Amino acid sequence: MTGRNRRGRPEVVRPGLERIRAAFEMSGHPERSFRTFHIAGTNGKGSTAAFLEAILRRLVSEPVGLYTSPHLVSAEERIRVDGAKIPGEDLRRALRRAAGFSRGMGPDNGDRLSYFEEMTWAACDWFRKKSARIVVMEAGLGGRWDATSACEPAVSIVTTVGKDHQEWLGDSLREIAGEKAEIFRRGVPAILGKLRGVPRSVATAKAKERGSPIWELGHEFSWEVSSGGRIRVRGVSAGQRGDRMRGRMAVGVGHGNGAGRFFESGMRSAGWCEMARAFFHPSGETQFGSLG
Repeated sequence: MTGRNRRGRPEVVRPGLERIRAAFEMSGHPERSFRTFHIAGTNGKGSTAAFLEAILRRLVSEPVGLYTSPHLVSAEERIRVDGAKIPGEDLRRALRRAAGFSRGMGPDNGDRLSYFEEMTWAACDWFRKKSARIVVMEAGLGGRWDATSACEPAVSIVTTVGKDHQEWLGDSLREIAGEKAEIFRRGVPAILGKLRGVPRSVATAKAKERGSPIWELGHEFSWEVSSGGRIRVRGVSAGQRGDRMRGRMAVGVGHGNGAGRFFESGMRSAGWCEMARAFFHPSGETQFGSLG
């Protein structure tokens, strides 16, 4: 749907999934080679994605992919398999190929791919090449028309809902929540973070309409502070402070039972302590770019 062009300027947002779906069809549907843990929300998407990817890598023996945006230093940061960034030359080659698909599109597809759509295609192609069967995928903007919504989810997650991108998602929380809840797919589990009031009503109604089992923070799963200031999520403990971050960690493990013993090591490998230090100390910039 959207992104930034190669010079870093905001692109014009063009709603619709027809362009990315056409690119997938032209390339043998790389998006069908894996299932996603699809994460949308106003805040907390990136940290939730990092926590969840780190945990999943300890749950499965197969490669695990991670797709996030925007990048901090280089575009390669957006696409990772088992924590390793896509090599620069491989990314450039994939983007050139995506641009070729874009030039070959007919009038039924509306327009050429946006940069974000090209990047999403490149990510899916890389995940297929690296035999990733599980991919943690962060939505770029909204949910309904985001290019990541053209992939097939195993779990759909909405972290939070606030007023963001109102020119595209709507002026009210009801409209914005509705756009984000459009990532829910029929019968696919829906995980909700700390939603209140209208956003919660909209999200739960959409999940029920789609027949999606609901796991909601504070209802089906929760966190609590144990001795020493440690967080415990459904009997799982990990040491990190801050209510917001606790909630994101809880959402990250709410995808099912059995993740407990991997939780704490997952938090360590997510690298958020190093990332926070680098944010406040620019000399640590290379550490800040690492999610794995």
